[in-house]
Amino acid sequence: MKRRAMILIVVLVAVAALSLAALAFSALMVGEREVVHSTGRQIQARALAESGIEMVRLFLSEHPDVQFSDGTWHEDLEKFQGVMVFDDETPQGRGRFAIIAPVEDQDLGGMRFGLECESSKLNLNTLLEGEDNEQSQRDRLMALPGMTEEIADSILDWLDEDDEPREFGAEADYYESLTPPYHPTNGPIRCLEELLFVRGITEEHLYGSDRNRNGKLDTDESGETAIAEIDSTNSISPRGLSAYLTLFSREMVVQPDGSPKIDLNQNDAETLYEELEEAFDSEWATFIVGYRQQEQHYSENDSSSNQDNNDSQKSENSQNTASNGKNQQSGGNSSASSDSKNQEEVEQQEHATGELDLSKPLNQKLDSILALIGSKIKIKYKNSEKSTVVAPLFSNDPDSMREYLTKLMDHATIGEGKSLTGRVNVNLAPAAVLACVPGVDADLAENIVGRRPADPMSIDTYQNHPTWLLIEGLVTLNKMKALLPYLTAGGSVYKVQTVGFFDKDSSTVRLEALIDASESPPRMLSLKNLTPLGPGFDPLELGAEE
Repeated sequence: MKRRAMILIVVLVAVAALSLAALAFSALMVGEREVVHSTGRQIQARALAESGIEMVRLFLSEHPDVQFSDGTWHEDLEKFQGVMVFDDETPQGRGRFAIIAPVEDQDLGGMRFGLECESSKLNLNTLLEGEDNEQSQRDRLMALPGMTEEIADSILDWLDEDDEPREFGAEADYYESLTPPYHPTNGPIRCLEELLFVRGITEEHLYGSDRNRNGKLDTDESGETAIAEIDSTNSISPRGLSAYLTLFSREMVVQPDGSPKIDLNQNDAETLYEELEEAFDSEWATFIVGYRQQEQHYSENDSSSNQDNNDSQKSENSQNTASNGKNQQSGGNSSASSDSKNQEEVEQQEHATGELDLSKPLNQKLDSILALIGSKIKIKYKNSEKSTVVAPLFSNDPDSMREYLTKLMDHATIGEGKSLTGRVNVNLAPAAVLACVPGVDADLAENIVGRRPADPMSIDTYQNHPTWLLIEGLVTLNKMKALLPYLTAGGSVYKVQTVGFFDKDSSTVRLEALIDASESPPRMLSLKNLTPLGPGFDPLELGAEE
């Protein structure tokens, strides 16, 4: 009996053990199933986010003049909010993406459904171009919130090729003394996160209190930490330096239809005339080619062409005067008569109406399109013995400039290449970035922000170019000439933050991409996964439906 009881106990223990094993296996399988399901949903959410990036690339490829179009790139709920990729009967199965960008008011925060133009920021990799003075280079950075002389000089030392530290900077000797040691790039910066290796820059400097990088201050990010003090006079922006800095701003030099602009400094007079006549009219073509054909720029006091003859005649008159008094008077009259004969006969014209000899060389180069404004030209028409002075075609009158300058800037350039890098968008950049432009102080920056439309989608045609500053009298003509190499009203590189999500599910993926639309097809410059920073947004505000 005892043995039989023992067998029963063993059987019961075995059954219990097997039951526990089965239960553990079942729980493991359920857990594995949940992991597989969650992983699958994350993969689907990433595919949704990547669909958003591809949609933006397609959108930009179809709009080569997107910066001059109807402004839908900036905000468009239909294109960028809660775009459904696949439908389902249940909210859990409906997959969407949304394209998010921060609003331009860096202090208030918030979001919009659109793209972020990188030309609204200061391009660090162009800081050293055309600026030889170390003080000037530092001053360009000092306009940014949270910037100090030490950080500014350290950034510039990181960029320049030498190993000589600036007054407040740091070079290889400092970085190689750290643990672990490393060496500065001494060249272009490849990603903004590289700035975290620069002496004095922390994550708080770079990203402010926007820890999840959704472009707004959430409840857990506001309060005392929303603005962190650096010193008594400067503070970090809620979005940090990343709101003001870029490495990739670029713009296409194209006409509104996407074709290359006319190079006013090209060497072939006949080709230049034909291109100008097609884009504008024969009067514009004649005036601009005539401007280029001048041996020297026309001046009202220009008499150099007759100077040698006049000097010779004056010498001869002196000799006649020494002979006798009567001849002195006669010689004087003879001189006046001779001077009159030697003066070149010049006709005056209000408009260029003659035909040019296009076989003549193009002697002058335009250092700025604005050099045409207010300029008279002195030309010789084909088969004409007389020179003709033509009144300015492009007047200084603001109302006239509003019309002709827009057309001129739309279609012409001065040989700047297929694209330009580093110019700041005058219609989008915050005042702090505008104040980093050489020649723009804090007062002018604030005036620009105050005069431009609050909504970039509502700008007038003449504001498609930075020359609206001249038209509206914010700067003088000479000032505008100096500013034009640094300012734009367009841009071809866009930051895209795309969120892939479901109408009712916690699976969310956030990606951040930089897309360069100055090439065809648009090229993705970088891709970052922001998902580990948190979802950042509620599905309902992104366009989810219950």
